[in-house]
Order: sequence, then structure tokens, then C-alpha cells
Amino acid sequence: SISASAQDLTGIWRGHFKSSNYNRLLDSLGIEDMYKFETQIEQKEKSFQGVTYSYRTTVFYGKASCFGAMNPKTKKVLLEENRLLEVRSQGGGACLMTCFLQYSRVGEEEFLEGTYTSFSIVDSTQCGGGTVFLRKVSNSDFYKEPFLVDKEKTKPSPPGWRSWAAHWG
Repeated sequence: SISASAQDLTGIWRGHFKSSNYNRLLDSLGIEDMYKFETQIEQKEKSFQGVTYSYRTTVFYGKASCFGAMNPKTKKVLLEENRLLEVRSQGGGACLMTCFLQYSRVGEEEFLEGTYTSFSIVDSTQCGGGTVFLRKVSNSDFYKEPFLVDKEKTKPSPPGWRSWAAHWG
């Protein structure tokens, strides 16, 4: 089992990933090659599973299943997309990502930051890599996955909640 100092990654993590591949056209237009990225995770001991969402306005949207593990001592996290569940793309094929992340906490805020590599689901060629930044949040830009909804239903109520709820009926 996880030691008390280990972090539970269960929840919603949202941020972005940015390609390290230089795109001269986007650069000349002053546009960063950045995509929004969200993952919903359910952790059990040192490993986890979940889904990821990658999106960029109406140009691209992808949802993939993922799995991974966290080293409780180093707080390093490996997140690997393993199957594309949904994709909408104008041009270019879809790619699956492998993220190499570091967990950190600053006050009440929790972060996962690091790098990623990716490969094409069509022919397994490299799609490139870059950086990833995620922050733990309470709400999703999508719907909460059933595993998170179920987990919230089984969470114990805060102390005093039952007496307050009974009082206000």
C-alpha cells in the first residue's frame, strides 16, 4: 500500500502541452503550437488508469484511454495513452502520447509537469514531443468519468455534515 507521504493522483488534471517541433508558419503568425490537455485519473496503490482529452479549438479533439504509475519516493509519474477512444481532426493523423511527469505541491495547489513523446496510431512513426503542464482542478471541461463520480459518491461526508443536514432538513 501507499505510504502516508505518497500522493493520490485521483481526480482531474488540466493544462496544456506544447510541441518542441518548430513550426515556421505558426511562429510567423505569432501563434504558439499549444494544445489544451486534460486527464481524469483513478489511482490504486502506485498505478492508475483513466482518460485524456487533447483539444485545440475546432481544429482537433482527441480522447484516449491511459494508464500509468507513480514512484512515491521520487514523485515521478509515467502516463501513457494506450488507445484512441474518439478523434476529430482537420488534417493530420492522431498520435498517442507518453508523458514523463514530476508531481509537486505548492500550498494547496498540485501540479504535474514534464515532457512527452508521441507516435502515430496509423504507422507508429514519431509525431514529436514537447512539454506538459497540468494542475489539479475540481471541474472538467468535459463530463466527469463514471469512475470519478462513483468515487465521490463513496466519499464520507465531512464531520458535522449529517447533523447540519438533519437540522435544515
